[in-house]
Amino acid sequence: MAVMSRAAAFLSPEIRRCPFDFYKELRTEEPVSYVPEIDMYLVTTYDLILEVVRNPQIYSSKGPKEAGGARTKVNFSAKANEIVNGKGFGRSCPTLVNNDPPSHAEYRKLVQQTFRVS
Repeated sequence: MAVMSRAAAFLSPEIRRCPFDFYKELRTEEPVSYVPEIDMYLVTTYDLILEVVRNPQIYSSKGPKEAGGARTKVNFSAKANEIVNGKGFGRSCPTLVNNDPPSHAEYRKLVQQTFRVS
């Protein structure tokens, strides 16, 4: 059985139920953590998150074809891949999650009302 990296513990059900102590520890000891299980970085401090969000030309959310980004190792189900590929979208289709400004704003406009407090 493979050993989970320390940062990947945020994926575990126990941590997800109550992540506050775990995130506090990461902010103090490892504010930027590489998570090999998903080939991405976990950034945990406010100032560093602002740095990432404000500089998409350096810290892109796009994948490798678009911007040399992370190669995700997330295992999608065969059925999900069949549906997505069958409709011609492919996994590299830009979305709210894997996109950068300015096109990210267009996707955000589509969903922002959902996240507003009524």
